[in-house]
Amino acid sequence: MNRTRTSGIDPAEDLAAGRTTTTSGVHGADDRAAKIVASYRLTAAEIAAIRIFTLPDYSYINPAVAGSRDWLKKNMSQLADLYIPKIDQPTLMQEGGEHARKVRQALLKLPRWEGGAAYRGERHTLQTFQKTYKVGTIVPFDSFSSASKERWVAENYAGGVGTDIKTDATRNICVVLVVYHKTARDISRLSASPKKEEEVVILPGTRFNVERIIRMPRPELRDEKAARERAENAAAAGRPAPILDDEQEKAADEKEKHKANERWYTVLIRES
Repeated sequence: MNRTRTSGIDPAEDLAAGRTTTTSGVHGADDRAAKIVASYRLTAAEIAAIRIFTLPDYSYINPAVAGSRDWLKKNMSQLADLYIPKIDQPTLMQEGGEHARKVRQALLKLPRWEGGAAYRGERHTLQTFQKTYKVGTIVPFDSFSSASKERWVAENYAGGVGTDIKTDATRNICVVLVVYHKTARDISRLSASPKKEEEVVILPGTRFNVERIIRMPRPELRDEKAARERAENAAAAGRPAPILDDEQEKAADEKEKHKANERWYTVLIRES
């Protein structure tokens, strides 16, 4: 296919027309994305819907899929992104439903991802964890559910790192789902997110059997490992540790307190 390049900020129409971009800050619009678009005949609207879902907009799309205004209200109160909560909730529910229909339409055009198990990070209260995950029971996924090809991404989310929704301190049960799926779709090459999360999506209505629940030690999250290595390298080079102000020390103490209260589990689930 003969492809030209574009520097457009929103590349959906360009990708649908076979054009790609290498513009800094524009993700999911390279030659690999264009090949997927051409192979599965995605329209500009479908491409845009997938890309919007990979941004914080999933925080109103998923409640719309589940028909839950309470979930939407909670997400809007805890969303780190500032522009979405300014939109009134009836409008968000309507727009979320419209986006969801296009996302589903696009995902059903894509092949099932057959790359092995996927990983999903969740945080729960002890009550919701025990209610949701019991060996031998069925867990339905009522909305689009994101997972990753990489376990470290799920661990970050379970640890409250890199999330768009602010971490609720009462949710101290950190869960890494190992998802044995049949119908998940790979959207990693089309994602607009700069996080490089290798995202796959589980369709609404998918049901999973809970096979095992395993208590696990708290993993060293990728960001924590990088910070530790920087500190070790600085110490080895004789550079002094940075001096924290009162607010930074307080935040660090709170973080350590939350970490000490966390309980981590690996849960194996298999699509039924």
